[in-house]
Amino acid sequence: FIDAKKLVIRINNYSLDYPEDYGSKEDVWVRVANNEVEHLRARRNKLTILAGNNFATKRKDAANYLLPLMLMRTEYTIIPSHVFQELIGKLEGLPSTGLALAYWIYKTIGPIPKEFLFGFSHLHEDANFKAHYFVDDEKAGVHLHQWDKEKRIFNQITR
Repeated sequence: FIDAKKLVIRINNYSLDYPEDYGSKEDVWVRVANNEVEHLRARRNKLTILAGNNFATKRKDAANYLLPLMLMRTEYTIIPSHVFQELIGKLEGLPSTGLALAYWIYKTIGPIPKEFLFGFSHLHEDANFKAHYFVDDEKAGVHLHQWDKEKRIFNQITR
């Protein structure tokens, strides 16, 4: 079902281990700049989108993420800082990579049909998650996302 879509956007350390559930198509890769995310996916995608507040100017290590993409001669872009600034104000915290991407899409083209989004627990009424999807519980506990507030924003930007 996912592979039949015109464009498939995957986030961070996405898995293709279960193609019957998640599909196997890769077109765009959105990644946060941190060491938890592998660098290898850029070659397999047509575009890499880097997520991070004031990414190119605020991060002292921005070259660690941009230079490999330049050397691979792969297409890349960065989620604009104004997207993060708006979300930080609404959340009173840092947005997840998924919300930053969805909000950028919303600000560009308007409400997103929910049936176009897969893998976002935010969109389920009974969602009760307290951490990130990382396997390591210790790492999961350090993420500063405001999940309840993110869920409200997802509901505002989707239809």
